[in-house]
Amino acid sequence: MALSNNVIGAINFVAMLLSIPIIGAGIWLANQPDNSCVKILQWPVIVLGVLILVVALAGFIGGFWRIPWLLIAYLVGMLILIILLACLVVFVYMVTMRGSGHLEPSRAYLEYHLEDFSGWLQRRVRSSFKWERIKICLSSTDICTQLNQTYTMAIDFFNSHLTPIESGCCKPPTECGYTFVNPTNWISPINNIADPDCIQWSNDQTQLCYNCNSCKAGLLANIKQEWRKADIILLITLIALICVYLVGCCAFRNAKTEDIFRKYKQECITGKLKLILIKEGTQFIVIRVPLAGLKLGNITLNIFFIFSCTLSLFYANPFPVIRYYSIRFIRPQRKDIPIILDLTDMAANSTIVGVINFITLLLSIPVIGAGIWLANEPDNACVKILQWPLIILGTSIAVVALLGFVGGCWRITWLLIFYLFAMFILILVFACLVVLIYLITNQGSGHPAPGRIYLEHDLDDFSGWLRRKVTNPYKWDRIRSCLNSTDMCSELNQRYRIAQDFFNARLTSIQYGCCMPPAECGYSYINPTYWLTPNNTAASMDCLQWSNDQMQLCFHCDSCKAGLLANLTKEWRSEIQNWGYIPKTPQTKYMKVLLHV
Repeated sequence: MALSNNVIGAINFVAMLLSIPIIGAGIWLANQPDNSCVKILQWPVIVLGVLILVVALAGFIGGFWRIPWLLIAYLVGMLILIILLACLVVFVYMVTMRGSGHLEPSRAYLEYHLEDFSGWLQRRVRSSFKWERIKICLSSTDICTQLNQTYTMAIDFFNSHLTPIESGCCKPPTECGYTFVNPTNWISPINNIADPDCIQWSNDQTQLCYNCNSCKAGLLANIKQEWRKADIILLITLIALICVYLVGCCAFRNAKTEDIFRKYKQECITGKLKLILIKEGTQFIVIRVPLAGLKLGNITLNIFFIFSCTLSLFYANPFPVIRYYSIRFIRPQRKDIPIILDLTDMAANSTIVGVINFITLLLSIPVIGAGIWLANEPDNACVKILQWPLIILGTSIAVVALLGFVGGCWRITWLLIFYLFAMFILILVFACLVVLIYLITNQGSGHPAPGRIYLEHDLDDFSGWLRRKVTNPYKWDRIRSCLNSTDMCSELNQRYRIAQDFFNARLTSIQYGCCMPPAECGYSYINPTYWLTPNNTAASMDCLQWSNDQMQLCFHCDSCKAGLLANLTKEWRSEIQNWGYIPKTPQTKYMKVLLHV
């Protein structure tokens, strides 16, 4: 009992230490100029870290001073806090998924648009009342004034890597055409109606572009970067807390087990029956004294008593619950041979069940990771077909495996039965998903283009199920707007200046399909997103759809839809290759354990 309680105390001390990174992440956010003005995430993180510290301290005291109600309060409280921390980690990830910057010509820094960010974040800055308070806070910092000390030449400023908030709040948008004097002083052009933010700009050092949407977008981009860093710390701490909590549950169970069996320590003598017990592996040899006249039924009547003696005398780590041992009597043929009482080590089996379910819990991480990876790919983020089913499936596997782990460690039969059925269903769903991905990505191989090393794709080459995802005008208009907001085409202009380099480049299928006209159209190269129209463009409908407008390009072309599907099939196929095969479930072992129970 003392050993188990000391283990619980040590585990809770580790949990106390794990609260420090959470509190530290909240304090770090509170000290960032942008987060200190917005005040959204830092206080929930700090409060959650302090609660984890208090609950872990209660468990630490309950473990060393053997206070059962404190240990129970720790188990319940820490479970609730772990769930809250997991929800916070997922929430932060979800609201920071969107909002990448855009390249501007002849600029090293990025610019940001408010519409690119999640609706939840936009609502934090759209309210005039909220923004007025944030604006006053931002203008009181030296975020913009320090730029005047750092950059005195225009070329140095344009080649600098500004933070998102500096890019959005301290200068006018590039498209406005203002002339540089210093980082916070610009000469207005004759026509500045390209964007509403152009009118909002002021050389007043207390105003600048703090009223611009670009400033709000820059603030959200800064927040996104800092929240992502904090989210990584919270995720690592969450995984460590889950491991510590599960070990603490097992240690608490062992402590309760020792209490149970201390009540049954007694001398192995009952009536006229005296037993000499010898342990051999998982078997107990019961030597009868006297041998004559002793029948199997007499021993059966004293089974509970025999358990009390054997468990107290021969096991350093007692089993938790007596009734969970299966019993097998081997009746000897001769009276001078001892009766063998076979006790199946249910504790070992339950531990195996817990370990297997913990491994299953770990195996859910690649499934969730695959969904998150797809969600971060520009094409999949715009189409939104496979990533959410993968994330939901992986999360379901993790939850069911966690329930199986708890059922195995605590020997809760109904949880194990639920685990078997639920995991069987999830494996079937997983298998169907793998087969579906294989079938719908089995078509769509590209064909070589004249004078190019890359392959071009035709929309008709892909499966009908995939084509229906992009041929619907409403769906494609949404996808096209999303693709337009990325920098997958504009970045090509920075990389490739010479036609030969571009034609020999290994670009993605979606870049070949959306950012340039098809090779058969015969357009003449100027730069990757600007081409001279030939005399005859009637080779295909896509040739007529091409536009040098950087917001149009070939996003209306079937070649763009085909390039998108080619990218999707490549990424989805890579997921199948990473999985390798449909994993087998160790249900046979679980069934054997349940039969013993």
